[in-house]
Amino acid sequence: MPSMTKLLGIYSDFSYSIFGFVTQGMEWERMKKNLSQIDDLTTVPKYFSSIIFTAILFFVIGMLLSFFLLSSGLVTNPEIAFLPFILPMSGIAVLLVRPLFSLSMKKRSIKALLPLAILTMSAAVESGAPPQYMFRSVAGSKDYPKLGEEFAKLERYMNTLHMSLSEAIIVLMDQTPSVTLRRFLAELNSTVRTGGDLKEFMRKRADKAYFEYSISIEEANKRAETFGDIYTAVLIAAPLFLFSSIMLMGIFGSTGGLFGMSIDFLLTMGIFIVIPAVNVMFILMMEFMTPEEG
Repeated sequence: MPSMTKLLGIYSDFSYSIFGFVTQGMEWERMKKNLSQIDDLTTVPKYFSSIIFTAILFFVIGMLLSFFLLSSGLVTNPEIAFLPFILPMSGIAVLLVRPLFSLSMKKRSIKALLPLAILTMSAAVESGAPPQYMFRSVAGSKDYPKLGEEFAKLERYMNTLHMSLSEAIIVLMDQTPSVTLRRFLAELNSTVRTGGDLKEFMRKRADKAYFEYSISIEEANKRAETFGDIYTAVLIAAPLFLFSSIMLMGIFGSTGGLFGMSIDFLLTMGIFIVIPAVNVMFILMMEFMTPEEG
């Protein structure tokens, strides 16, 4: 089965074949850098072509869906007519945010797993392996997906471009989006270039990494408890109070609803859109703030 990156590449190529005459020559350095740092080989013109194609596709889907819902009588609210405009805006927003979201996830993954990777690398150095092999011990492991991809670049730089280990580290420092990894590589490179004791350096960094990882786990547990309390208040107590109020409005004959919207429409929006959207938001927030396990 093709990977998500490959499918997105096929989608971008198809979109560019249609709208390339519009986006050809477009440049956005920030977008180009973000795509490069998440290892997405899609060019900026192709990415903007996919945005245009997605907007048009979602508009057509919204038109057909709203027409079907209104003509079939499944929905009688006229507000459904806004669907052809809401869907394209949502699609554009998702594609514009995707590189930033992927970049943030990559930084978070590297920061969370780097302490465990340092422990693995320290053990490799203690066994007497050369410096380049300690990177290979992480690059070849499935326990460090994003970090392993970064370290795998070092081997490519040395084998393909015939760089020294120090030169490869400098290039990776310039390309990686993770400040934490960049700082570690700078300290490591300084030790390698000055002929310092690599075993002693890695031993101290391993002790520090273990301490930092323990602290991060404790902080994550505290955040989870706080979010649990907020979740209970926002997504259990608040919706019950809101829906009770809306139902009382209907019982006592208020047909105007809120801001001119009908009570049935408010209930439908709340149950099928608002509550699921807020749940997804909470899941994403917890995903962002919880360290990954190695």
